[in-house]
Amino acid sequence: MAFSHAFESPVPGFNFENSTRNILLDNALGEGKTNAPKPLKTGTTIAGVVYKDGVVLGADTRATSSEVVADKMCAKIHYIAPNIYCCGAGTAADTEKTTELLSSNLTIFSMNSGRNPRVVMAANILQNMLFRYHGGIGANLILGGVDCTGSHLYTVGPYGDMDEVPYLAMGSGDLAAMGVLEDRFKPRMEQGEAKTLVRDAIHAGIMSDLGSGNNIDICVITSKGVDYIRPYQESEYKDNRQKKYKYKQDHISPIMALLDVSGFSSFSGFGKQRQAQLVDRPNHYSFGAKSQEFAVPVGVDPSTFLKSCNCEDGISIDMSHGTTTLAFKFRHGVIVAVDSRASAGSYIASKEANKVIEINPYLLGTMSGSAADCQYWERLLAKECRLYKLRNKQRISVSAASKLLSNMMLGYRGMGLSMGSMICGWDKKGPGLYYVDDDGTRLSGRMFSTGCGNSYAYGVVDSGYREDMTVEEAYELGRRGIAHATHRDAYSGGVVNLYHMKEDGWIKVCKEDVSELIHRYRKGMF
Repeated sequence: MAFSHAFESPVPGFNFENSTRNILLDNALGEGKTNAPKPLKTGTTIAGVVYKDGVVLGADTRATSSEVVADKMCAKIHYIAPNIYCCGAGTAADTEKTTELLSSNLTIFSMNSGRNPRVVMAANILQNMLFRYHGGIGANLILGGVDCTGSHLYTVGPYGDMDEVPYLAMGSGDLAAMGVLEDRFKPRMEQGEAKTLVRDAIHAGIMSDLGSGNNIDICVITSKGVDYIRPYQESEYKDNRQKKYKYKQDHISPIMALLDVSGFSSFSGFGKQRQAQLVDRPNHYSFGAKSQEFAVPVGVDPSTFLKSCNCEDGISIDMSHGTTTLAFKFRHGVIVAVDSRASAGSYIASKEANKVIEINPYLLGTMSGSAADCQYWERLLAKECRLYKLRNKQRISVSAASKLLSNMMLGYRGMGLSMGSMICGWDKKGPGLYYVDDDGTRLSGRMFSTGCGNSYAYGVVDSGYREDMTVEEAYELGRRGIAHATHRDAYSGGVVNLYHMKEDGWIKVCKEDVSELIHRYRKGMF
């Protein structure tokens, strides 16, 4: 068997070779009279809470296939490592395979190193894998665990976005569950309080969502061990099956029709072509790919593919998101100010997302656009900056770091990324500030603002900016810019995270609620 594919360099960017096949399928199935299969809506409620001594995870046990309850005792809390567990919402096959792959990789790590993995390591591996599939894997995950740095709870979405949170609920019943968590969560809870809170949150999701139901499982993770209680609370409604269900034996004809449309003459031909395809293409399940690539369905016409995803009966891709980030240079360094609201359409996914990525002690990057894109590429940039320092025995310059990120974006130009970032730092030439976006554009300047609230931030900063400002005046100008932008832009909000880049490195100045700032400035606004 030839293994030539192991040495081939994959072409960067999205591939769309299956789009032609999809068009043929749509035309062949009755010329629009019969639509292509649609993804089924899944049902789940999962939740997690960080308490004083560890983490509590919870999930319901109902697995659905459209309107059919496929499994009443589905285990949605998956083992990752002795100190890490994960709750999965979405497609059962995707969540199970993803967590199995993660668990096997971390097991090998533990065997080689003789220690348990850190939770952030597991979250980073998940982010890398899901980002490469860019939504092709239907897995919404809550990762919880305890390591040498404390208790941690992460959320990782199907597009590779990641965030650390004190509490969270996901799945089709998440709105009801989040209402309970928002109302009753408090820091440093006792274990009994945390278990009761997670149970009540899952129960609220079960009572409000048809896709969630049956029992409630609870997993308590501490530094002393894990207590996986299954079930923690059994369903109040039990009954015995009264009848047997029988199905027709002739279930092979739809598969034969699909193979005929796709150009396969027989099952043996299908097996041979499929085997050849697997041999010729790289292994997309590897976590340590040497070359960056996306493992999404391939094709030759991206525009046709995107149109097929926005038809009335298809899957709508909605790229709406909101952010306001701001950075400017002055005599004493660089000021970076950002909001903290992460939105998923009209839903506020997180109120305390950190949109400043701390690349190293002398470099900062900001995020606007798709959270998954920004987090992945700027974390990759941080790795390259560390490698540069190890090879050259000196820090990378701000200009070179921004050029690296720009080169990465040029390789994926026009391939669907959504990112606008500011790279700021201090090197031998002094303070530096650069703007880089998903087209590979790279600009150097004294002031930049990105996101849907940038016009409001520009208005405030333009009116108060001076090169010879004092440090306190610069801090106040940064706070004002973000606060006024969140007041006018519905997709920006949360808190203002303010950083100051100085000659001896960056410092985090403050984290202030925008509502309190708006009330402080209200006399000048009305």
